[in-house]
Amino acid sequence: MQIKNALQTPVLIENKAASAERKGSVALKEIKNQMAQFDLSVVPLSEKKSEDVEYNVYLDVLTDDTEYKEYDLNGDGKPDRSHDYLTLSSKRVKNAVGLLNGKEISYNKPVKIKIKDGKTQNVHVDLILPKNLRKNSFVEGFVRFVPVNKDLPELSMPYMGFYGQWDSLKNIDAPAWDKDVFLGYTVLWDEMSEMPLGYDAQTGEFNMNHIAYSPNSVLSGVYPSFTVFRNLKEVNLSVENNDGKKIRQLGNFSEFTLDGSPWKFSKNVMAYNDFSISGEMYPWDATDDQGKIVPDGEYQLTITSTLDYKNAKPQKVKMPVKIDSVAPTIDNIKVEPVDGKYKISWNAKDNEGGSGYDGAILWINGQYQSIPEGATLYLSKIEPKGMVIIGIDWALNAGFNVWGDPGYINKDMLINYLGIYGSNVNEDVPLQINGFAIKKVDWNFKIVGPDGKIVDTFDVKHQAEIHMNWKPKKDLPDGTYSIYTEASDADGFKVEAEPTKFTVKQKK
Repeated sequence: MQIKNALQTPVLIENKAASAERKGSVALKEIKNQMAQFDLSVVPLSEKKSEDVEYNVYLDVLTDDTEYKEYDLNGDGKPDRSHDYLTLSSKRVKNAVGLLNGKEISYNKPVKIKIKDGKTQNVHVDLILPKNLRKNSFVEGFVRFVPVNKDLPELSMPYMGFYGQWDSLKNIDAPAWDKDVFLGYTVLWDEMSEMPLGYDAQTGEFNMNHIAYSPNSVLSGVYPSFTVFRNLKEVNLSVENNDGKKIRQLGNFSEFTLDGSPWKFSKNVMAYNDFSISGEMYPWDATDDQGKIVPDGEYQLTITSTLDYKNAKPQKVKMPVKIDSVAPTIDNIKVEPVDGKYKISWNAKDNEGGSGYDGAILWINGQYQSIPEGATLYLSKIEPKGMVIIGIDWALNAGFNVWGDPGYINKDMLINYLGIYGSNVNEDVPLQINGFAIKKVDWNFKIVGPDGKIVDTFDVKHQAEIHMNWKPKKDLPDGTYSIYTEASDADGFKVEAEPTKFTVKQKK
């Protein structure tokens, strides 16, 4: 604050239309049809007659300066992303026309005004912007009052407006594969992915066919992350089919507000390493609003956002996701001796419209073998007697093919983990059962008594992960029992686990 100048000035400049607390600046808001106008009051600090005060009045018209830049993100020598970026400095608007009380005015062409007899004088400013000014940009500047008497301080009135439609700018960054992307954090994920779905780290590009989900996989669903550019009244996540019809409502973050209203988002601030918002609490599991699994095909995970601004229209960002429930097929398995080793080859084919073959899991004589992604060939040191080749696609569907002796099939081919714990089991101390499979399977359990007879059976349908308890009936005799576990997929591939023994000891 320049206190000395405030004490020396004989007049004040005020925004005539503003309330008392806002008279020190002019908010033009939206500038439409290239034109804006406002009125200022030049108010003498004394109502007594005094010498006339003259000012040369100048008008500065400024806008944000930009710089065009290109970036090669994958190192192939070609630009992958280009934008006009703000330089955080301002530049003068060329060919802007200003009028002060009908007389032309600019930053170097003043209009002289005179304050007489201590009377308030009104000043009308017209601003006409050039047609070639970039739309949706800020326009700002100052009306500067430079006194003819050099002993008096200079005064200025700042103004700012937005040339364009305020709610037409992007609320949320475009998807990372879009040509208009700015940051690249608006993408899709699942709980296992370390990179966004569809992203190829070797090429730095996205394969849209690989953005896929299977309702038969171990995953709970796909969810978005997104970068918020502006302060938003609401963000809603949903799923649309390819006809644009909404088939599933996911959420609007209302769980985080006290009254259940949609959460209001503030823009991400990159300077604080705040680049995106995660929607991981709303994974889409390929079901519609009625809980039914949708048909295979293309869908759009849709982010609908509304600016926190009066009468703002909602904007949509859509990201495609392929629902693919069909596993790739493995056939034409061949084993050929080659220089003391065994060349194993196979054909892999995904279904038409599927997400594509990603690779295979190979078991030889009951032993797991590590093979490269996408491989259809393996050189084995041991002679295969029985093999299981599991074809995997990008939606994590798993298709099984058995070659040779099926006696080498074991539970690890379908069940990653099975933990059954319990001792002296009764109605207060249940048997604990936990299991994880490589895909959604049907689980079957049998409880067998000391005499070898089945005393109970129970099933869990189409689950990749189970956590459950079993309690014996009150009249079941004490003793040592066994639980047998089977898991089978929809195509009939089945594995059996070794039985687990446990004791039952009823309460007295």
